Amino acid sequence: CPWNKFEWGDSSGSPLFGPVQIAVAAPEIAHLLLMDDEGFQLHFARSAAKRIGLNRMVRNAAVAAGNSADISLIPTLVEALRRWHDKDAVVTEHLQWALTMLQQPQQQPPQQPQPPPQQ
Repeated sequence: CPWNKFEWGDSSGSPLFGPVQIAVAAPEIAHLLLMDDEGFQLHFARSAAKRIGLNRMVRNAAVAAGNSADISLIPTLVEALRRWHDKDAVVTEHLQWALTMLQQPQQQPPQQPQPPPQQ
């Protein structure tokens, strides 16, 4: 990214775009999993993250959820699966993988996160 060449000093923002909103820089996984297209466009309107699109954002959030060991995300994943079921096979597969990872009996945490499904 060409913006990485700037000396940003502290984490208060970029020299061109100003302060970074924490909701954009570190959104909640559950919020991303249930985001619709309109919400995505509004939330990431002034962010480079907008270029990846909603489908890829939800897919990435599913991978984060599956590797999080946060079982409180299970109901959110179930709802996300309901919403994405007939829309995008790749997103659905990643959501199902995340749900499976969180529903497994709690064992010793793996040394490395489990890989998500291949595309």
